[in-house]
Amino acid sequence: ETLVDFHPSVTVVFVKFYGFKRPKSESDPELVSVSLTEKVINLSTIFGMLDSLVRGHRIERVKTIGSAYIAVSGMYYQRTDHSSSVVDWCLAVRRVLTEFEAKTGLEVLYRIGVNTGPLTSGIVAGLMPTFDVYGDAVNMASRMESLSPLNQIQLSESTHALVRSHCDVEARMVEVKGIGMTSAFVVHDR
Repeated sequence: ETLVDFHPSVTVVFVKFYGFKRPKSESDPELVSVSLTEKVINLSTIFGMLDSLVRGHRIERVKTIGSAYIAVSGMYYQRTDHSSSVVDWCLAVRRVLTEFEAKTGLEVLYRIGVNTGPLTSGIVAGLMPTFDVYGDAVNMASRMESLSPLNQIQLSESTHALVRSHCDVEARMVEVKGIGMTSAFVVHDR
């Protein structure tokens, strides 16, 4: 059986990790990528840290896929401040990743994208039933992530409109596939 729900206003966040680098040696500061095994171990550790943060911010993890972590706010925890709660969560993610870097000596390469809008969620039946979220709001959050500057949080125009008094941003224009030039906003720490 397929279960489907429509949600008129939800904030979606994509966090994608592009790699982990460490100095080549104590005498050579050139950064080199870690092994695939170490990358998977680091992702597991970081995803665990992000899971702890979602609980504290009442954000719902949707799934991880490869090196991406997808979460939403305002879907099942009904709240009017879902956009600002996601921005707060993203800033907490940035702090946790900075602490992880200091602790491990690694450089973590990531991008974060956020968008707000309507979406549909559902469990797709089959051999392995899967929960997922669908719609333009999800696609735009993914685009905000992929077009974000490295190690930054980028908001869509719809999210920025809801949090503009909540955080300091830098406005920029990005070309979104299938849409064209659109406004995006890189978040600075508050």
